[in-house]
Amino acid sequence: MTDRAFGQDTGSSHLNPDRAGRRLARHVVSRMLIGVLGTTVLCLSSVEAGPAAAAPDPDSASLLGGTGIARSADLNVQKGACSLPKAGTYAAAVSRGVFSGSLACGAALAVTGKGGTVRVEVVDVCDPCAGGDIRLNPAAFAMLGSTDQDEVPVSWKLTDAEPVGGLTYLSAAGSNEWWWSLQVSNSRYPVAKVEFIDENQWKLASRDANNYFICNGARPPYTFRLTELGGNVVQENLKLVPGKSYQGTQQFPTH
Repeated sequence: MTDRAFGQDTGSSHLNPDRAGRRLARHVVSRMLIGVLGTTVLCLSSVEAGPAAAAPDPDSASLLGGTGIARSADLNVQKGACSLPKAGTYAAAVSRGVFSGSLACGAALAVTGKGGTVRVEVVDVCDPCAGGDIRLNPAAFAMLGSTDQDEVPVSWKLTDAEPVGGLTYLSAAGSNEWWWSLQVSNSRYPVAKVEFIDENQWKLASRDANNYFICNGARPPYTFRLTELGGNVVQENLKLVPGKSYQGTQQFPTH
């Protein structure tokens, strides 16, 4: 009988124990080396195949918050990207990434600099801004206590707008059942989604870049369902007239 592992006839009476021992030792060592090398190759393969860890982006920001450079700028509310009829005393424009296709319109941000904190309303997009950079109207910029500087580092975060009364709805002039354009303002938090009833079914309104929701097919009685960025939902029946503003009775609860 031949032992395949050693290549030796184990039935032979002339088996040399020393030689067999040396062969056994070589066999064990070779097996161990193959195992070690195999494990090493597998480990190296895993390292090479794994994705490289991404370095954090210090300028990254979302509507929930960010850091960047604040500068003073004259902001035209009516002609801004949010198309708002009016705004509060303190206004801001944010980068296009934070603007998120008009989602940021009307949002309240608590902006903090070395000299203080001010709550501002987003009224426009700032194309030169990157990441968390922000433009503040002169009144808001002065509240940071840095009027002797052209720019200041700031941090900011989304906050409660503390609205008075219910949500306000403005129907664009010329709206009709085939094309109804609706703007929502006076919201505690940014409105992420608008739905309306059409033929007894909920339909999702599309968001326009100028801060209007397109509700094609909306017919009286107008029933709308709105969802804010944090997930809270309100529903109400509205009295809509093209070119007119209407204040509802519903408001989003505080987070």
